[in-house]
Amino acid sequence: MKKYIYDDASLIKKSLLKDLSEEDRMKLELLLEDWQLREVYDQLSDPTYLKKQFMEYENYSGKKGYMVFRERRGCARRVNMIRWVAAVWVIVLGAMLWLTLGESGEKEVPPVASKVIPAGEKKARLILADGTEVEVSKTGAHVLKEEGVNIKYENGEISYETERVSTEIVYN
Repeated sequence: MKKYIYDDASLIKKSLLKDLSEEDRMKLELLLEDWQLREVYDQLSDPTYLKKQFMEYENYSGKKGYMVFRERRGCARRVNMIRWVAAVWVIVLGAMLWLTLGESGEKEVPPVASKVIPAGEKKARLILADGTEVEVSKTGAHVLKEEGVNIKYENGEISYETERVSTEIVYN
């Protein structure tokens, strides 16, 4: 196709109006070597095709077309707004997670064996649920009483009981 489309269009117009000179006819034949332009030229030359297209154009409503345009434009705005809100939400959520989880990254963990028992001694350190430490030795069956807690060591088993009286509150 040529660079100047207006020249091509005026040539096709002259041909349809049967107002071609011999020089223009040669230019038109060169132009119609392109199969796409040949198709367009054949459609424009066919009176039934043109009549059908004009009938279709008469049925077209400008108001209806404008309403469809406005509706599509409104949908595009809504979709863009939803995308922006979702993007902002993801960024805010990421920042909040980073702030909350980033601070708790380095907690000081106490060593497992904080107090080392010297070698050669036969005892262990028992840490109770309330956090108190009791030293239990392996010298047979005995009972330790500390702060209301009885700790027994017999045959390699440790058991303990509390002397504290606990009351149970029952609701209806």
